[in-house]
Amino acid sequence: QWEQFGPCKNQQEMNRIKETAEHRGIPTFVVADAGTGWV
Repeated sequence: QWEQFGPCKNQQEMNRIKETAEHRGIPTFVVADAGTGWV
């Protein structure tokens, strides 16, 4: 999905993705950064 759509557009979208993953039993955590670097 990242390759197609890139990062989440807002906090609500991130929360929805996290909740969906947790509901499916996938361990999750959210990292907030300044968004100024590249990995």
